[in-house]
Amino acid sequence: MSNISIGRKDVYWSYVGSFFRLAANILLLPFMLHYLSDDDLGMWYVFAGISQFVVLLDFGFAPALSRNISYLWCGAYELQKENVSDTIGETDYFSLKKLFTTCKYIYLFIALVAFIVLSTVGTFYVLSLETSNNNVLISWVVYGVGVVLNLYYSYFTSFLRGVGAIAENNIAGVISKAIQIILSCVLLYKGMGLLGAAIGYLASGIALRIYSIRAFYNYEDLGKSLKKIEGRVSISDCWKMFSVIWYNASKEGLIMISNYMSSQANTLICSSVLGLASTGSYGISVQLATVVTGLSSIPYATYQPKMLEKILKDELRYGLRIFSGATALFSITFLFLSICTLLSIPLILWLKPSFSVNYSMMTILMIFMFIDKLYRLFSSYISNFNKLPYTQSFVVSAVFSIILSFILAKYTSLGIWALIISPLVIDLGYNAWKWPKYVLNDNNISFWGFVKLGHEEVKLLINKIKGGKSK
Repeated sequence: MSNISIGRKDVYWSYVGSFFRLAANILLLPFMLHYLSDDDLGMWYVFAGISQFVVLLDFGFAPALSRNISYLWCGAYELQKENVSDTIGETDYFSLKKLFTTCKYIYLFIALVAFIVLSTVGTFYVLSLETSNNNVLISWVVYGVGVVLNLYYSYFTSFLRGVGAIAENNIAGVISKAIQIILSCVLLYKGMGLLGAAIGYLASGIALRIYSIRAFYNYEDLGKSLKKIEGRVSISDCWKMFSVIWYNASKEGLIMISNYMSSQANTLICSSVLGLASTGSYGISVQLATVVTGLSSIPYATYQPKMLEKILKDELRYGLRIFSGATALFSITFLFLSICTLLSIPLILWLKPSFSVNYSMMTILMIFMFIDKLYRLFSSYISNFNKLPYTQSFVVSAVFSIILSFILAKYTSLGIWALIISPLVIDLGYNAWKWPKYVLNDNNISFWGFVKLGHEEVKLLINKIKGGKSK
């Protein structure tokens, strides 16, 4: 049985990696604001919005794979459609090999479908938007190739996270985003505009996959261990493995769609209803809030494999302690970074006077993003038990959110406000309180008891980080 150890190196690279991954576009923002026209900036966010939609073709396999990889790595006797195995032992490398082979087939199919969608529907939508840029099509082609390659090789990221190779996974992210930032800035400076930004994105994806593949095979001699396994993985083996994974992956897929509908899809509504200039302003605001949310969520993402290990070993109280500490760190970090973001608005207005989001709007957006991410952390903790009871409520809420956003944006004078208020109201109606309450009741702990537990765990986590690996 292999243990998952999270220590100083993993935490450090989680912050550095997440910063580069989430802040890459923020670091690029001054160059884009200076070298791209309002229409090109809006088109860039349209590219991002479409790519986020296409990434939904992953349909929940990434989180489902990470969980199942962790189960096998920690010695689960078998994978189950729901709940976790009661029997654990040594790591079964043949099962890992079957899962790895199954992933190759799954993501080859996903990449092919993504290529078809991007080259048809995506191209039609991009060309339907009014713009003075004559290089939009070639920029879109380069960007689309990057999206397809990223999708095909993304299962290596799931495997790295699943076996606890947190540092290696984030080092890959740092290298790739550093390449994107440097290359994009140079090409923007050279006057390549939107095409330069697209080339930087493509180069970033290629670098990420090259390093991830190498890191996976070198991590704790995984490559050698898999090569030693005799026996060929049959189509029948892959189909059985797919059937197990698909049970919850299909639910994760519906949740991914709901996430997109309640956030990223607003970019497309903005571009079609409010125009590209407003899309640029809205895109920048969401981008800033997303960076804050992502950086604040690092503790949970870093320690999630450890939570999975403790749940598999039936050490539930230990798993809850880790979760409470990660939630406390999320709340503290989010508050601090939100204040920093609000203080940065004058700088953005100086760089881009046409930016149309003010302090009040940004504050409400931050409140929405906090509430939204907080209940998603609780739902993610529930998923560590290989069950997803929240699927239906997420989907229903997303449908109402997207409908309300469209109606308010098109038929009222709220403008960008409509895209912020709508999902916030829908969240407060059910999900925001339902799933935190579910976790608290399931663990027989009060809200304030959970807060106290989180405070205690934060101190323990800090000591562990200072001392080395977590046990």
